[in-house]
Amino acid sequence: MNKSRPILVFLLFLCFILILGACGQAATPEVRVEKQVVKETVVVTEKETVKETVVVKEEVVREVTPTPTKPEVARIERLDVGQLGNPVDITCWGWTSVDELDIAQHFAEPLFRFNRDGNVEGIVAESWEMKDPTEWILHIRKGMQFHDPEFGELTAEDVVASLKACFDPEKLAVKKQPGVVAQMELEIVDDYTVRVKLPEPGTAGLPNNWTYTMITAKGYLEQVGEDWGRRPMGTGPYRFVEWVPNVRIVGERFENYWGKDPGVERITWRVIPDAFTRKSEFLAGGLDILPFMVADWVPEVEANPNTRVEPILSARYIMVILPAKEPPFNDKRVRQALNYAVNKQEIVDTLFAGIGAVPPTGVVNPVIPEGDPEREIYPYDPDKAKELLDEARADGVQIGTITLYAPNDRYVLDKEMGEAVAGYWRAIGLDVEYIPESRTVLFPKSQGLEMKDPHMIGFGNTQMRADYPFNLWLQTREDPPSRGSAYAAGPPEWDEMISELASLPSGAPETIELARKLDELWIDYAPWVWVINYVDLYGVSNDVDWKPYPHEARFFTDVRPR
Repeated sequence: MNKSRPILVFLLFLCFILILGACGQAATPEVRVEKQVVKETVVVTEKETVKETVVVKEEVVREVTPTPTKPEVARIERLDVGQLGNPVDITCWGWTSVDELDIAQHFAEPLFRFNRDGNVEGIVAESWEMKDPTEWILHIRKGMQFHDPEFGELTAEDVVASLKACFDPEKLAVKKQPGVVAQMELEIVDDYTVRVKLPEPGTAGLPNNWTYTMITAKGYLEQVGEDWGRRPMGTGPYRFVEWVPNVRIVGERFENYWGKDPGVERITWRVIPDAFTRKSEFLAGGLDILPFMVADWVPEVEANPNTRVEPILSARYIMVILPAKEPPFNDKRVRQALNYAVNKQEIVDTLFAGIGAVPPTGVVNPVIPEGDPEREIYPYDPDKAKELLDEARADGVQIGTITLYAPNDRYVLDKEMGEAVAGYWRAIGLDVEYIPESRTVLFPKSQGLEMKDPHMIGFGNTQMRADYPFNLWLQTREDPPSRGSAYAAGPPEWDEMISELASLPSGAPETIELARKLDELWIDYAPWVWVINYVDLYGVSNDVDWKPYPHEARFFTDVRPR
């Protein structure tokens, strides 16, 4: 019996090795677990039969499902985007134009963002609730890591610090918000919850308003302060690399991004103010995205086998702000005359080839339900314009030289539109001095409420709310002072109607009715000279799969090779 026991153990061990070999060829992921198995063996000798118990060790192979990993995404190594002018400021408290804000939001994300259908989506705020007209609850998304690992995960503390910085009452951005935002109170409920208290009902569209935010780390704000705009840092899909003024802004894909892969390894916004140079670079392959194309380029871009045109009706229109507190613009007849003098359809047909713009239809843009796409405002009538000016002069209104300012490096054909408006005004007998300026000079003066002369500007309803243009440009507020107080100076009773509009849900019948009523009142009041509504034309490389947004923002968070 003693001699046969080692043989039996050896045989069992040999079986065990064979089993392991067979299992080792399986393709399915496996986990090996060692356990003891009791084997009962019958040993036969010449004299007796004995049952013998042997304890051996055996491995059990158990198949397991592997932990899923993110699928490999096909990416573009480098995406080059044309930038019309050098940004003035890309901080959330000092930005002056959407094409500054949308660059920065690739690095530091907003609480909310619009998708291509114009609907609000939560970004830093994963969900939100309006408890009542004066209280909102923001639920902060978990697991968002800052680019700088020193600052770890984004929490409610960072959100509150960022909002206070964005809406500093001494800075520009708060003037773009409903008045109640300036007096809001922010409370940290827990690490991922923020309560927003407003002093009075003032907006049903807080998520829309706060697409104009950028959330960064509280500690980083304390470190860099006002220099944040030169070294932006957040949780976005791209990590900031460099800003060479008047040349480029560069970002690289952030490996630990919480959301979907943006599809680009390195993104460069190339500052090319000259239109012909931008077009040549695009057609030669030096740019992948050519925003805000000139309509005359469309045939050439479409004929190129490597490029295509992506058009979309824009939420942006162009108008000339008339300082209604300053003579002679404090007389409504003068303001209306300046409107009748401008041939908007001719501008559309000659400068934009009939495809890059349409005549505007009022304060409320037609890309949202409250706009009236069928309305015609101030049809070209130079005789009517002269008649109104004569009436004003007969009543003692003095009309001297009019100075018109316009940007020359922000919008498609902005300088040329300014020239056209000045020409139409001269055609009705006015003495007009035309001064085109860089956005870096004109925009801070305009938004700083310093302008005393007519100046051409663009407004894009990037909040997709009917109350937004009224609130931003026409409602009178003194704390903080508003553009409505500085420039439009409309009747105080209309302010209550604007506040009521802000409290209504988008697209509701009562919202549409009130918005169109306000539109008619302000069109007659004529605080602006309406010029055109853009149809945005984007040139896109055929190697790139990307579609534009109607509200002019250029987000490159879902780019793919084509």
